[in-house]
Formats: sequence, C-alpha cells, structure tokens
Amino acid sequence: MTRAVTYDLADESVVDTALSVCASALQRGECIVLNVDGTWCVVADAFSPAGTASLLNARRRGRGAPLPILIKDSTVAYALWSQVDADAAALMRRFWPGPLTLIGRPGTSLVWDLAAAGRVASVSARMPQDEFVQRILSEVGPCTYLACPPAHSADELRLMIGDDASVYVTPAVPTSVQATTVVDVRGYAPILVRAGAIAADELRKVCPALTVSEA
Repeated sequence: MTRAVTYDLADESVVDTALSVCASALQRGECIVLNVDGTWCVVADAFSPAGTASLLNARRRGRGAPLPILIKDSTVAYALWSQVDADAAALMRRFWPGPLTLIGRPGTSLVWDLAAAGRVASVSARMPQDEFVQRILSEVGPCTYLACPPAHSADELRLMIGDDASVYVTPAVPTSVQATTVVDVRGYAPILVRAGAIAADELRKVCPALTVSEA
C-alpha cells in the first residue's frame, strides 16, 4: 500500500502540486481527506466504483443510503438530475456556492456507484465555497464524500484513517463549520428536510411554496 502524503495549503508553493496529486489519486480510484467548508471529509470520485469502495473502507462504512456529492457549479446538477425545476434553479442561483444541499432525482442514463444498497432514488448535491475543493472538482468532476470522525487537524485524522486515504490536505485558512441546510427538490414544491445555516425564511424569499418536513 502506498503511504499517504500530506500538504498544508498555507504554503502557497505546494498548492499546485497538492492539486495535481489529489486529482491523480481520485482518478486512480483512491480517496483523499479534505476540509470542505469547515468540515473534514473523506472524498472520492463519484463515478469510480473503486473510489467509493475506498471511501467506505476508510470510514468503515457499509452500503446504505446513497452517498452525497460535491459539484463545481449548478450546470453539473442539470447533467446529473433527471430534472431541475424553477424552484431548484432559483435556490441554486441564490445559495450556491454555500451551505445548501439539494436532493434531486438522478438521471436514468448515468452509470455511477454511490455505494447505495439498492436502486438510487435520490442524489444529494452541494457546491462548496472552498476554492481548492472547487479546483479539484473542476479537474476530476463530481466527487462523493463522508464526514470524517471528529478531529482538529489532518494529522489527527491521519492517526485514525492512516493510509486508507492517499492524501491529506490542510486548508490555507481555517473556516468555521456551517451546518448545511437540506432541501428536497424532487416534488411539486421544495421541502425543507433539515434546518441549518440558511433559515426557512430565507429560503421562502426565493421559493414561497417551500414546506417543512414533519419527519
């Protein structure tokens, strides 16, 4: 097994190298550890069965609910989901990039492995704000992810995950965690599934028909 490498983006001289190494690892079906808008995550290529398998192995998870994905911009959502209605488009224009996850219905022609146990009926997507993460998504395409165990640094996570992840990257500037608001846009009207950094009142300024899940 190849030993993992680490990069600290506070050193500007390593940024391009870190980007290249991360992209290559993801394209080989390996997983990496990144700080995504304040949350440490294990990340893999969403279209790579080897990648999702490596992610699940790194997090000691089995196949369950479909893994969420990170995308570089809203145009990718149009390619990944079977439809993007006016409400979904309005939410993306107003709140992406940012702490908003949208649940859409996957396109039937896509061939990917989101590690789900059974047929995938939904795909959760968000566009992160972090510039380095956005650059990776531009290089590799949509990536799937899971939050890491609680930790304060990449060094702590490396002690827990070890070489099951190929690369560990520390962001140049630490960011505070923003709880992600989750909205389901598969139906006739958006449904607020989980409250977070974006309040329901803010969402309703864009989508007056928004309802709140009773679950």
